[in-house]
Amino acid sequence: MNAYEKAAQITNQKIHLIQAGWFEDEREEKGFQESAKSFCPTVNCIFVDGRQLDIRRDIWHTADIFISLVDNIQETFGLTPLEAMAAGLPVIVSDWDGYKESVRHEIDGFRIPSLSPSPPLGFGIAAAYLTEKINYSTYIAESSMATIVDINATAQALVTLITNPQLRKKMGENGQQRIKEIYDWQRIIPQYEELWQTLKEIRNSAIISVPLQPDSPPYPLCDDPFRVFAHYPTTPLKNEMVLELGDLGNAQGLAMISQHWVTNFGADKRLSPQIIQTILEVIQAAKGESIANLHQHHPDIHYFQLIFTLAYLLKFNILQIN
Repeated sequence: MNAYEKAAQITNQKIHLIQAGWFEDEREEKGFQESAKSFCPTVNCIFVDGRQLDIRRDIWHTADIFISLVDNIQETFGLTPLEAMAAGLPVIVSDWDGYKESVRHEIDGFRIPSLSPSPPLGFGIAAAYLTEKINYSTYIAESSMATIVDINATAQALVTLITNPQLRKKMGENGQQRIKEIYDWQRIIPQYEELWQTLKEIRNSAIISVPLQPDSPPYPLCDDPFRVFAHYPTTPLKNEMVLELGDLGNAQGLAMISQHWVTNFGADKRLSPQIIQTILEVIQAAKGESIANLHQHHPDIHYFQLIFTLAYLLKFNILQIN
């Protein structure tokens, strides 16, 4: 939401953000609505019930731009960008798993860079899920809280499309044409049939017993999500990356993300607010610091906890990558 606010300030335009879907419970609804007021106060945030057929059908024709910054590992191919492209909308999506295949960057819209930590950082999340200490929703949420989608790049994409109606029209037309050429059922069904034939041939020629590979997890259902889904983000979070303060890199920004459970989920996996403040002061004084140097300067801090914390701060623009 910080990206919408940045775009509104840069363009001096009134942005209307329509979120069509539904909430699991009242706490979630309240959390989304209150965080919207904090992070994008000048944006008109509208929440509509996507369970209603007429809303699901007509919502595409209300918008000028479609945006989906997915950051969770349960999103595979992703149908909503295709629906938006079929409706003639330019799209802004995270550079994530199936979105990489369906949306062509700077042709149908913009793909925003994404990052996730490297394994074995997520093994604890997987183990907690396997032993039923956490449920599936928590497993997904804790993985997402360590996944970053570039807020500044998102704001720039929004500014570009808001200020260029001809580009919006052109990208929307490109997307519509792509849907007709690749994703129409007449194109898709033969590809399914070809896939089924290929799988049949593989089954018929495969050996019965497959030996365990050297890098296989000891428990297949307890594998590190940041290993299994390492191909989803644009790039992993690397130790040599240099971090600097982002737009919300101050006491007010920290307080803002701490006051909403939506943006403060999984706090037990991160460093204390006092240590976070110290890290921000170090980064500010050095005018940028690499992840490796931060860990070297603070050997008493557990590496996993440091990475979870830095990823979280990057996610909400407290920090940004130089």
